[in-house]
Amino acid sequence: MAERFIEHVLLAEFDIDKGPVLRVQYPTKVTEDDQLVAELMLPEGVHNRLQDWTAFMLNRPSVQLPEVASTAKRWPVQVYRYDTSLTKPEWVLAAANE
Repeated sequence: MAERFIEHVLLAEFDIDKGPVLRVQYPTKVTEDDQLVAELMLPEGVHNRLQDWTAFMLNRPSVQLPEVASTAKRWPVQVYRYDTSLTKPEWVLAAANE
């Protein structure tokens, strides 16, 4: 079977009575801890916007861990956010202190 770029689609929303809620996990359930995942999916301050969305990647467990030489180059981790406050919304590099 060929690898898929997207394994699962999740939908979380804020319910005024329940707080963050994970509404949809497709095609199968990803986790039993719906509350934690919903909290991670909803950014702080989202209530200040009419709409917003977040994309994040989860590590998938590997059947075999690749052998990595101790001198292997490590790529820096960069985090981007979609800035809707700009005239033309776009992806920008998130500051380290955000």
